[in-house]
Amino acid sequence: MKEKIPGNEEIELGKAYLKEKNYPEALKYFKKAFSFYQDNPNQTPGVLLSSYGYARAIGEKNVSEGIAFCKKGLMRKDQAPEHYLYLAELYLMSRRKREAYKTIETGLKMFKNHSRLSETLREFGVRKKPIVSLLDRSHPVNKVIGKIVREPVGKRK
Repeated sequence: MKEKIPGNEEIELGKAYLKEKNYPEALKYFKKAFSFYQDNPNQTPGVLLSSYGYARAIGEKNVSEGIAFCKKGLMRKDQAPEHYLYLAELYLMSRRKREAYKTIETGLKMFKNHSRLSETLREFGVRKKPIVSLLDRSHPVNKVIGKIVREPVGKRK
């Protein structure tokens, strides 16, 4: 028999609203669920922390706090693939692509055959080597030559 998690009903309702992108309603239920853990915040389930963080980041435009909640959620024993997806998406929103990539890789180590994690990793693609390997990828010479060399012939001005 599955252990009953305090506030589970509220968490599930919040997740349903999160799926519908109704962030204010999702946050309302997540906040209700947090009330079950007021006396012992260290027992707060990871699913609540991650879902709340994601909803907060998207719904209230508080990405840095959302990332902090998602990270706390990943430290709990009830990890799930969605926690990694939420955190990676928030990293991408804050233009931290390398951290997003690493988060997805870590998630795939935990959940080897998870289709959404695998698909997300594929979406990152593979970067091509810099044209002038002696220079850093971000060096202006590599950027300019790379654009010229890799731009399709029909699109050149």
